[in-house]
Amino acid sequence: MEPVDKALLRKLEEARALIESRLGELSAGLSNLGLSDAVSYINSGGKRLRGFLTLLTCETLGCKANDAIDIAIAIELVHAASLTLDDIIDQDRERRGMPAAWVLYGVGKTAMVSLFLVPLALKIIERFGRAALSYSVSAWEEIVRGELLDAYASVKGPLVSYVDLARLKTGPLFALAVALPFIAASRADMAEEAYNLGDLIGLTYQIADDIVDYISYLRGLRPKLDTSERLLREWAMNELGANSDDEVVSKALDYLREKVTDVSKKADELFTSYGQRELMKEVPRFLANMMLAQQGLSL
Repeated sequence: MEPVDKALLRKLEEARALIESRLGELSAGLSNLGLSDAVSYINSGGKRLRGFLTLLTCETLGCKANDAIDIAIAIELVHAASLTLDDIIDQDRERRGMPAAWVLYGVGKTAMVSLFLVPLALKIIERFGRAALSYSVSAWEEIVRGELLDAYASVKGPLVSYVDLARLKTGPLFALAVALPFIAASRADMAEEAYNLGDLIGLTYQIADDIVDYISYLRGLRPKLDTSERLLREWAMNELGANSDDEVVSKALDYLREKVTDVSKKADELFTSYGQRELMKEVPRFLANMMLAQQGLSL
């Protein structure tokens, strides 16, 4: 039998190839609006983890192939839009080692194209019914709320706990990646539980992301701490009992390890009657380790 991590990595690579192909087709289809180049650039690169989780969940539940890729593409569009708008707000000039979209296309066009992607995604999701649309609108609201709290925290001090901010920033789209497949598979009765699971998967991934960025700062690879990493340090010192930078990392990793174990148990329970239960159970650890591997760490 293929090892779980190897199977997940193979499925991730397959998901990336499919998503890249479909996004290319979507971008080309917007040529009549003069948006192809900007949409293609905004959607370029990235790990495609949210789309991967969507496709894996759909495969586990037995969704139709077209439904699966439609949901994955919609979620990736919203993710790309949120990152692009985040770069504008933070005035970050690079994204994934390339110039940020606003640097190339200007703030106005980049903002408008990003905002266009959100209703475009919602139109895709709309065909799955009112519940799917409601979850998606709520997720976008949470993403924007997280961005607002992140922005204001740098001016007025923290307005929300570190864990809540980490969840708002990353949880909603991972939540959709698990919940929408249940709706597409005619299991809307399980959508709320699925949404909550995905939300927790996103939280653990964001904590891993912040740990990696914090270590990069300690090693002199980042000039300053962003709001998330600053709140991570305060949280680790005030709530986890860390007394030094090294302990911030070790205490946060201990917390993350426990959280991932708990989320994996919830995934095991949610998918208990499905054939890919073992794969779904290991997804939280797999995703967190993908991020931690950047600093040579694993759970």
